[in-house]
Amino acid sequence: DYCRSNPCQGQCKPYPGGFQCLCASGYILADDERSCVDVNECGALQSPCEQICVNTKGSFTCRCNLGYMPAESDNQVCQDIDECARNTPCDQICVNTHGSFHCSCQSGYQLEGVNSSSCLDIDECQEELCEHMCINGVGSYRCSCRDGWILAFNGISCLLDPTSSISSTSTQGGEWIPTDIHPASELPALLTDPSLQAEGVNLEGVFAPQDYTLQPAVVSSPLEDKPLIRDERIDKNSQGSKHFLYLILG
Repeated sequence: DYCRSNPCQGQCKPYPGGFQCLCASGYILADDERSCVDVNECGALQSPCEQICVNTKGSFTCRCNLGYMPAESDNQVCQDIDECARNTPCDQICVNTHGSFHCSCQSGYQLEGVNSSSCLDIDECQEELCEHMCINGVGSYRCSCRDGWILAFNGISCLLDPTSSISSTSTQGGEWIPTDIHPASELPALLTDPSLQAEGVNLEGVFAPQDYTLQPAVVSSPLEDKPLIRDERIDKNSQGSKHFLYLILG
């Protein structure tokens, strides 16, 4: 019996006049036709694993990249881990992506922290969004106006309160000198007046220029029925003139 002396590293199969060495699965017969050499399945032209292949003695193991896990039906295939499905790491909004995730915040908040997972309230009032006063809230803000003014429809600008009376009083003294009168229908043209824009006057409603205070006015009829007056006052503390528009009240 040629196989009695165990000439093979693997299995010995006798046949008349000789023997043949066989290797277990995962090994191949060496050139000496007696030893067995491990097959590197991961070195094949086409890896058996979808992502990471780790060769072992007589076999191999498949692993997945970070953010993935082996599929239940086939451990050679990797499927995405939905980090947002359970115990979300995000403070507010978790967005799952292929192999990862990212956090985002609701309107009025911004990401912070080492991992950008926490949401911090944005103090919108630091951005000077309101014309008069700004009140910051949790995840939001609101504008308010000084006494005698009401909030415009845009929620930012302030208009003269139509239920009170007006007086144009300079905080630095001086008189207002009417220079030109326009009907309310010409307001769009006045809004594009370069001299007014150059002074930075907000003409969305009825506003006073910087350094002046306007007390509220009584308006007994719609704006369309009131003419607008463009006033000019020479400011002794600066070169040039200041302009503003207001209602001429009957």
